[in-house]
Amino acid sequence: MTESLPRTAGQPVADDPGLPRVTPLVKSLESDLVAFRRDLHQHPELSYEEHRTTQRILELLTDHGLSPVKLQDTGAYVDIGEGPLVLGLRADIDALPLPERTGLDYASATEGVAHACGHDVHTSVMAG
Repeated sequence: MTESLPRTAGQPVADDPGLPRVTPLVKSLESDLVAFRRDLHQHPELSYEEHRTTQRILELLTDHGLSPVKLQDTGAYVDIGEGPLVLGLRADIDALPLPERTGLDYASATEGVAHACGHDVHTSVMAG
């Protein structure tokens, strides 16, 4: 038996009638996000060296009508909406110092550095 989750303080839940509106939006972003993730995967950067990654994040968010802010050296954030309730989400963007041996078409082009940790996926999901 499937039970509906109770509504609390007006927060949406799994049976929220607004959820079907989200699905087409996510689908419309899919090809951009897959290409973005593969680009990040192919160009991994180690911690505190994610300059290209940061630039790509800024470009993607700007291209989708947002106003991201670059942090001092690497990384970025973007405010979406306004009001008294604020939710902060973050994703790591660094890669690991090890060779990639996947044979993927979009495998790391950076010798000895790979996104074997999934941060390219985390970043793409958060950007989406």
